[in-house]
Amino acid sequence: MKKEKIQVQSKNAAYVLTIEDFQELFEKEVFYLYEPKDSGFEISKEKDEEYYGWYHK
Repeated sequence: MKKEKIQVQSKNAAYVLTIEDFQELFEKEVFYLYEPKDSGFEISKEKDEEYYGWYHK
């Protein structure tokens, strides 16, 4: 959602719909929330502080 509107994107099109238009167009469709899997990658605060603490010449 973007400013009370729904932003729709695919590789062939991109458009913004009001909530009412979205409901009218897709009232019989079923949608699922996509949540990407956690990659397990986590930034180490200690290593980050150490790296940025160095003075690069």
